[in-house]
Parts: sequence; structure tokens; C-alpha cells
Amino acid sequence: MEDIFIKILNMSITASYFVVALVILRAVFRKIPRWLSCALWGLVGLRLILPFSFESILSLVPSSETIPAGIIYESSPHITSGIGIVDAAAEHILYRTAAPNPSESANPLQIITIVAAAVWLSGIAAMLIYTAVSYILIKRKTAESIKAENGTYLCDGIGSPFILGVIKPKIFIPSNTPEADTPLIISHEKAHIKRLDHLWKPLGFLILSVYWFNPLMWLAYVFLCRDIEAACDEKVLKNKGADIKKSYSEALINCSAQRKLITACPLAFGETDVKSRIKNILSYKKPTLWIVIAALVISIVLSVCFMTNPDGMKLNDITGYESIFSDVEKIQIFIGNGHIYTTEDTKPELSEIKKVRIDKNPVEKSFTPDFRIEIDDKITININESFSVLYLHKYTDGIMQQSSTYSIKNPEVLEKFFSMSNYVTGMEGIYVSVGEIEKTESGLNLNVTWHNERDIDVEYGEMYYLERFTEAGYYENVPFPENFVFLLPAYLLKSGTTAEKTYFCPMKLSDGEYRFTTTFNTADGKSYEAKTIFFIGEGTIKDNEKRLLTLDDVITLSEKGKELSWADFEAYSYIETGSGLYIRAYKIDERFSLTIGGTDTDTQPIYIYLNTYYDKIDIRMDDVNAFIEQNKDTPVPLPQMSFANRQFPVDSSGENLNEIISYGSYLPMAYNKWKTYPTVRIDSYEGFERFYKHFEDILDYSLMFEDTAFPFEQSVSMYGKDYNPGFFEEQSLLLIYIPAKNNLDRFEVLRLQKSDNKLYINIRENTYADTESSTPTGWLLAVEVYTSDLASITGIEAYVGETLNLPEPEITHYYSLISDRGFWGRSFYLYDDGTFTLDVHPFSSHIEYGNVEYQGDLMILTTDDNERRYVFEVNIDYVTFKRNESVVHSFFTEEEIPDGAKFMLQ
Repeated sequence: MEDIFIKILNMSITASYFVVALVILRAVFRKIPRWLSCALWGLVGLRLILPFSFESILSLVPSSETIPAGIIYESSPHITSGIGIVDAAAEHILYRTAAPNPSESANPLQIITIVAAAVWLSGIAAMLIYTAVSYILIKRKTAESIKAENGTYLCDGIGSPFILGVIKPKIFIPSNTPEADTPLIISHEKAHIKRLDHLWKPLGFLILSVYWFNPLMWLAYVFLCRDIEAACDEKVLKNKGADIKKSYSEALINCSAQRKLITACPLAFGETDVKSRIKNILSYKKPTLWIVIAALVISIVLSVCFMTNPDGMKLNDITGYESIFSDVEKIQIFIGNGHIYTTEDTKPELSEIKKVRIDKNPVEKSFTPDFRIEIDDKITININESFSVLYLHKYTDGIMQQSSTYSIKNPEVLEKFFSMSNYVTGMEGIYVSVGEIEKTESGLNLNVTWHNERDIDVEYGEMYYLERFTEAGYYENVPFPENFVFLLPAYLLKSGTTAEKTYFCPMKLSDGEYRFTTTFNTADGKSYEAKTIFFIGEGTIKDNEKRLLTLDDVITLSEKGKELSWADFEAYSYIETGSGLYIRAYKIDERFSLTIGGTDTDTQPIYIYLNTYYDKIDIRMDDVNAFIEQNKDTPVPLPQMSFANRQFPVDSSGENLNEIISYGSYLPMAYNKWKTYPTVRIDSYEGFERFYKHFEDILDYSLMFEDTAFPFEQSVSMYGKDYNPGFFEEQSLLLIYIPAKNNLDRFEVLRLQKSDNKLYINIRENTYADTESSTPTGWLLAVEVYTSDLASITGIEAYVGETLNLPEPEITHYYSLISDRGFWGRSFYLYDDGTFTLDVHPFSSHIEYGNVEYQGDLMILTTDDNERRYVFEVNIDYVTFKRNESVVHSFFTEEEIPDGAKFMLQ
């Protein structure tokens, strides 16, 4: 109701300009035909009825929306009347009396608007009740009347002739009316009926009932009633001739009414302003043609000037921004502090932005933007929370230039524009926002909320990067300390949910604007970025009262043994992590850390580990003092770097080691106990193309195995200039060639560490038991690292420092869940040694494993820790899940795997 009331206020204000113009017109041009005046008052009524209007460069209306639609929600309420001095005065008053106070729950302006809307509705009700009562009283007075021969009705209870009725109007005449006056009275009243005044006057009163609070609308209605009567007088004189002036005036005097109140009906012969009407009658002359033409021209001009809204400017009409829409390559959208999306197909967005219209005259208004549109990282359109005002800014030679503030004439365009926006680059409905920022002893905790408004589940992690907005008008990367290591678990963000996650920033950040960027993945393996903007300034950072855990604390806590719980560690700062379990990690010092894992904090922890880089113990059961003493002098591990890696088979011999070395690589170490291999560093697209072409005759770029995602020939889509033009802007590629004795060996990078300007790449080799009959293979390990991390590197050592000899049991059965999502995730293997492995969720790296047993037609999978049990009924081609008899992992949700779910034998 408040929104409707504000709309009515704006319509009333725009119509008021027309009323003032017509009042002046009546005073200046007294000879204007009154039928034309009535037509102009009708246009005022039309202006008050229609909720929209056309735009015109001839419009004299200063503003089409004096009171912004969302004013009650603004932190700095203002009006945009188009009259600078009025806007400034109103804003000053609104700021002092109606601006919201953050410490109060109620917005003063909202309360005022609610009360005003209630009073407005009460006024309408009072006006309508008054009309109904007046009509009933008149109907009672005319209840006893006699129909005369001339079609009129004679009545004793009335004092003046009038018309009563809307659908079938009747003329009522007092019984004592002089016989000589009757023909003139009937002519006047019939003129009313012919002009449909019995319809127009009630309609005018109905409009007045809605706009009763505006004094100018009362004035307009009074003049409307006078002009209606004058127009009928003129019509009678025109038809009867000037000879009847005297008798007509006498009849008017004889029938003049003493009514003092304004009513919707009736149309009485002597109802209004008898004195002025007699003067007009006695001085009446038929208007000449030029007077009629001049009056028509003036009326048309007034209609155009006051029936239309002012034609606003386009954004490229602002001085200095004429080329804002020229050769646009990229548009970025922001809501609040959050980055919404970036588009390089700018046509749809530009077509909408070009529709925005603003008033020609700037307004004195300052505000903090709630919505932003960035064009080519050069020009920003800043918009307030109610889409009522905007300003533009750009950077020239590192100096920001800001335009004036303008009122927005068609806010609905921007409202629609932002309501239809995506919430993340390439993936609508999934986005992040930075909330509270906490200061710790070693940096900042960024409390981030993930939002998933789509009907799919996604996976996200803890890796992110930060960019700082510079005075030059662009974002620059914020480098992390070299010894900072990202934890790499995967978390599930289910459809239609939100999740809060704390991201640790290992440094203090200066005041300013920052951009936070992280990634998420969908079930088909595609990766997307999620961005948001946050600010650091006075009052935005909260000191975290929790302190770091110490070894003395661990010793004291360990004395509680198996009674230890999550609550015992609440006083200490931690980072949430996990891969299948809920885990908290507590940093102690450079050698020791503590981790607690479990299904949730309401149950006892599954483990509480005191960790070193090389070993760990559960402090509830093991000797903590002995563990600390044993490890207190162990070497501190080297700093680790963030990376991503892929492996590609590229030949079936493994004999190209010397070719890679001779190409220009970092050479393997000599006389080292580790197996070391050559590494080629590539920092550009040209470097990648040279490597690719140099070895295309001796390496098989199309080679792949069942467990490798794709062959090396598809790497051009990741590292080629035409397919991924942004890769080498921030990253470098390290290609490591490893000859394997058999094609069952697999390799993965465990860690990257720096020491004395050298980079050490620790690789793990996974080998299988039965490999004697296998053929050799040559592999390329592609390791992606940030170029900034390699700035001081002069040498690279890639070595296999760990070999995992994996048993290779025979797979006897493979079952996969039947679902509308297809055959992915929620599957399990049975092996010939009586064991199983089960993927509890498609996005989690947590795998259940244990032993299989059969009881009749039931198959029971029991985990090694005896914590969980999965029971299935065995059929020929599938097994049926028996949830009620099972004890399952929390990721094995009842919603997605209900009782009776079928797993097909593949």
C-alpha cells in the first residue's frame, strides 16, 4: 500500500503543474470558450488516472517521479523534483527528520509513509461516504415528484432545478418555478445531458476523492464545475440568440441555489458562481474564428507540455561519456559488494543499458553505489539502492573523473536488468559473498557464504586468490607468502542451500577495496569462477578473541583421554576443512599441528591427532609427551607452493629421456639417491607451441589409457593461445618427462617446495603387484604453477621420492546407483579377496572400504573400523539397498539413496 500511495503522490505532483497552468490560462485569456476549458480539465483528469505517460522534449514537467519509488528503504532519502533548490531543502529536512538510524529497528520514513497511507485511505472513505449520504438525501427529496408534459419532473421539496442520475438522468424543477423561466431552464439542463456532464462531473468528484489531500485538485474541481455551467450557458445563448440574455439572467437569479458544499451531483441550474455567470452572459459574444483557433493552439501546446513527461538524456549524452557505448568488449555486473558476472557478448546487456533515461538537469545527491556496471574496465555506472539516481566515473591517466548525479527516469529498466543477471561467471544462481572479517595473530579470517540457487549440486574448495583495487582504476594480484599452503579438500554445496566457510588470509591487508575469487565444479567436471567484492576499512575487521593452541595446552587436554570433545577446543582458533568428514585444523607452530575429525560436532570425534610433517598420534590414547620429545628437533619442512597437475602418456617405449634433456630442460640431479627427471619450463603460448611442434614426430600425442582423462593433443585447449588466451598471463607450465617400466605405473605430484632459489617437485609413483608382462611407457607430467612463485627460481629438481606398491586384486563386481542423474557417483567395487570400496558421494574424495559377507540373500559391506554397515538384497542384475538395516555415512543421504534404491551390476 505504501508503494501505491507514493505512486499517487507522484501522479498528483505531475498533474499539479497542469492545474497551475490552466488556472493562469483562465485568468489571462478570459475569452477562451468554456467548452475548451472543460476539455482541458478533462486532460488533467486523464493525467491523474493514467499511471504512465509519453516523453516529449516540449514537456514542462520538471520530473516524472519527484518521490523515488524506494525512498522508504534508502539510507539517505531524497526527492528528485527537478528543481534544485527544492531538492536540496527537502533532502536537508529528510536527513534531519526521516533518515534511518542503524541502531533503531524502525525506519522513520517508512512509519510516516504507512501512517500517511492510512490517513489517505480514510480520506477516500470519508469522501465516498459523504457522496453516498448526499445522494440519498437528494433522492428522498425527489421521491414525491410529478412528471410534467415536457418530460421534466416537478417537485415541492427542492429549491433549484437540477439533473439527477447517471444512467438515466432526469430533470427536476421546483413546483413554484415561474412559467417564463421553464423553457430556458430545460434548455440549460438538456445541454448538460447532451454534453454528458452528468457523467463527467461524478467522475471528476471520484478523482478528487482519490487526490483529496492536494489543494490544487480541489481548486481544479471548483473550476471544472464553473466551466461546465458556463459552457452550458454559452451553448444556450448560442442556440437561442443574444436576445435572451436578460431573461436568462433573471431565470438564473430566480433559481440560484444556496448550496455551499461541493458535491458529485446534481447538476443544478443555479449551482455555482451565479454572479460571474451573469456577467459572462450579459457580455457574451460569439467568439470569432481566430479566437477559437488561437484557443485550440494554446490548448494543444499546453496538452503537449503538461500531459507528457520530460524527455530524459541517454547516458552517452553526458559530457565526457559520448563514446561509452562504442566498441564495448566486456561488461561486468556488481550487486552490493558481490561480483555477479562478466560477459564478453555485450549485445544483450548494451541493448538494455541504452534504454536508460536520465533527467537533463543534475541533482545535488551523494550516495554509496549499491549496483554497478563496469564497461571495459574503463567506465563504471554507479546506481543507488532504489534505482532513482546514478553517476558515472572513469579513470584518465590514473585520475578518477566523476560525472554529476542524475535522476533516473525509467528505473524499471535497471530493476529488470539486475533481476535477470547471472550470479557467477557462466553459471547463474551460484555465487559467494564475504561477510564478517576477523583479525587473528597470523592474518585474517574471511567468512564467506556460498549460495546455490540452482537445481544441481556443485563442489567447491578452499583455494582462492585476492586482488586489490588500485588508484589507477584496475585490480592487481595480492601475492601470498611463499610458505602459505592451501588445503585442498572438496566440499559439497547441495542444490537450494547455502554454506558458510572460513577462508584464511595469511597476511594483514591495508584499507581499500578487494576482489575475492574462488572456483567450483559441476558433475561433468567443468570449473567456474565465483567472485565478490569486499572492503576493508575502519570498523570492518573484528578482533578474533580465540588464541592459538600451544603444546602445553595439548598436554593438559590429553589428560582427559577419551572424554575429550569438540567443546574442549572452542577457545582456540582453527580452520575448518575436511574430505568426507568434518575436520578442524589447529596450527601450533612450524613443526606441530592438531586436527580433529568426525561426522559433526554433536558426536564424539573419530580422531584427535597431534601431527608433524612425518608422523601423528591420537592424543586420547598415545603418549603426548614422548611424541613431542621425539619430534621437537626434527627438520622443519620446506615451504610448499600451490599447483595443479595432469599426467599424459606420450610414447610406448619411455626412450625419449635424452631428447627431452637435449631440448633445453632443467637437468636431472647427478649422484642422487632419488630417481630424478628433466623438466621443461614454459612461460608463453609461443613456448608451448614450439615444444608441441618439436616433439610431434617422436611423441604420440593421441595416446591414452582408460584411466587418463584425455590425450596430450587435447592440451591445446588448456594451454593454447586460441583456446585459453588467459592461461600464461599469470601461470607457467612445467613439463616433466618420466620413463616407466610398465604401462600400469601412474605418477602424481605430491608437493612443490622451494629452498635456496631451487624448486623441488616431489612425485609419487604408484606401481602394481603384477607388472612383469607389461610394456614400458613414457609420461609427461604437466604441472601448473603461478609465475609469481617462480620469480627467484634458478633450478628445478623433479624426483620420485615415494613409491607406493599397490596390490591389484581382481574386481569381481561393480555396482552403480540408478538415478535420474545418470550413472555417476554412489558406486562400489567388490574384489576377489573379499573386500570392497564404496564412493559415498560423487563430489567427495572420501571412500569407504572394508570386508564383504553374505547372509542368505543379503550382502553386507562392513567398514574396517566397524562404524558403518551397508546392507543390500542381491538379485541377478542388481542389488537393492536396505536402509533400515544399515548404518551409513552422512553423505549417503536418505533423500538421494532411499530404502529400496537399486544399484545396477555393470
